[in-house]
Amino acid sequence: MGKAVKVEKDGLQAVVGQPTEGTFKAFSPVCPHEGCVVNPANKSYVCPCHSSTFDMTTGDVQGGPATSGLAEYPVSVQGDRIIVG
Repeated sequence: MGKAVKVEKDGLQAVVGQPTEGTFKAFSPVCPHEGCVVNPANKSYVCPCHSSTFDMTTGDVQGGPATSGLAEYPVSVQGDRIIVG
């Protein structure tokens, strides 16, 4: 729990996290500030370019300079697979 990974499949990039057991959330990894790709870190996502931080559960901005959150993707669990999109 509280872990996240970056994934890419068939041209779709995402960050997928499990903020609580059995709950998965997926977001675009592209920081809305300047388009850098965020990294998972301590129940959040951090932009390596200007240090904006985003909540793993909601994608909301926790700290700027970004002024908007990460775009959410639909996510579902099918057996032992996590499906994004």
